[in-house]
Amino acid sequence: MPNIIELIGFFAVVLHVFAFLTQSRQSMLLYGLFSTACFGVGLINYHGVNGMLVTFASLLAKTLNLMGYEEASRIMVRSSPIIALLFFIFSETEFWHGILPAISLFFIIIADGQDSVLKMKQWYIGSALCWLAYGFIIQSPPAIAYDLVGMAALAWGIHQAKKEAFPKAH
Repeated sequence: MPNIIELIGFFAVVLHVFAFLTQSRQSMLLYGLFSTACFGVGLINYHGVNGMLVTFASLLAKTLNLMGYEEASRIMVRSSPIIALLFFIFSETEFWHGILPAISLFFIIIADGQDSVLKMKQWYIGSALCWLAYGFIIQSPPAIAYDLVGMAALAWGIHQAKKEAFPKAH
């Protein structure tokens, strides 16, 4: 039976879907904030130290962004991969896979800088692939579900956004 931390990780999946199905940039960021927080907590059981570090750095950046401190958010997001990379290099808690969360942040940095929800979602696919690989390696069912379901929601959201942006001519 899953413990409370694992249940929080699975709740992150639900929030993740809401984030990626919305067509509003603000709603996407807000759902993403809560989803990210639950995801980070869900990693505790699986000792995904670098994943937790990157997740909580991302959480801080999203919070700053939503509060209107966009420049501080950009600085935080841009420095997060460096911090994660340094932690990866100098810690012995994870092997080569500890670099995957840092790589995912490069996709998130580009995605969060987009004005178009469609472009944001397209860039998030790269991040989701990094996290999916990380979830499999640390053997975290909530992380795997989070990214598989998230990628499906992203694909659906991208499809819907393209339909709205490029309606069929009759």
